[in-house]
Amino acid sequence: MSIKSIIKDGSGSGAEAKVTSRGQLITAPLEFSDPLTIDLTTTGIAYNFFKPKSGRRFVITEIFVHTNRTSPTGGTLIEIFEASEVDSITIDRSLFKVDLARQVGVGHGSLNWIISEGVWLNAKTDTSTGISSVTVAGYYIAT
Repeated sequence: MSIKSIIKDGSGSGAEAKVTSRGQLITAPLEFSDPLTIDLTTTGIAYNFFKPKSGRRFVITEIFVHTNRTSPTGGTLIEIFEASEVDSITIDRSLFKVDLARQVGVGHGSLNWIISEGVWLNAKTDTSTGISSVTVAGYYIAT
């Protein structure tokens, strides 16, 4: 015997819980993360991760950064940020900033960072003598 029921959030917005086609009650993000890895090799330019989409916002779920083991210099400063234009290195809102030595990495998972609507998710580095590999994963949600 089945009972029809509706589970709503407590904020008063009327949002309802969903059930997948497999019968799973969704209590986590509705989408799977989509990762993108970019090698940062040059100073003074913006590396674009995810572009703005109309009526959507991007949610960051993971960030992983690794510095090159063959770099002749000590390390690099890497910043991931929101920018109002595609190739802008002007930081509208800083999201993640890390100063790493040569041959090291850092990773952060289980994030739930929402990006402002209509902005680019960019990264930049302060060195051009080595390569830093940056992976950002996440998904878009409706606004």
